This record gives sequence, structure tokens and C-alpha cells, in this order.
Amino acid sequence: MEEDGDNTYLVDQQEGNELIPHLKCFAPCQYCYQTKKGKKPEFDKSYCTQCWQTHPLKYLQTDKPWKKDGSGESTCLGACSKGFTTNGDHKLHVCTNCHESCETC
Repeated sequence: MEEDGDNTYLVDQQEGNELIPHLKCFAPCQYCYQTKKGKKPEFDKSYCTQCWQTHPLKYLQTDKPWKKDGSGESTCLGACSKGFTTNGDHKLHVCTNCHESCETC
């Protein structure tokens, strides 16, 4: 990690002949849930808030919203699961629950 004033940056490091990437979130997640304790941000690497739009797994689906206790399920998928839809939003690819009155969507 490198520090520049108030900002902290993760830096890729090479160990032996391998480059080990240090990502804030588990790939293919671009952004994950972030909290701040004091001046240091902490990330819940497994709770995705936005997927890389250039990755095949670009559809963000939240099965259980994030809670203060750290529980929740949100991940990147190749398409929305059954019972979820993007409602035609082809820009951010966010899957939302289908309306309860719908048999399929």
C-alpha cells in the first residue's frame, strides 16, 4: 500500500515471477460495499455494488441487501436469474426483483 496525504492506494506486487493483483473487491466486481472506520476505508469484498461492464459477468444481482452486521449477498452474473429483470436498463445491468404480480419477467 502506498499513502499520498489522506489517500491510500493498493499497489500490485510481484512475488517471484508472478504478479499478484491487489483488488479492493473480488473480481468481476468493480466496486464493493465500503465503510469508513476513522480515516481508513474498509471493504466488504464479497458484497458487490457495481460490476465491470466490459466483463461477461456484468449483471449485478442483490439477493440479500447489505446489513450493518456484514451479512448480505450481491454478485455479478452473466444474466439476471429467474425472478429478476433489468427492466430494460442496458447501461448499468442491475437486476431487480420482478413484480410480485408477474408470473415471469
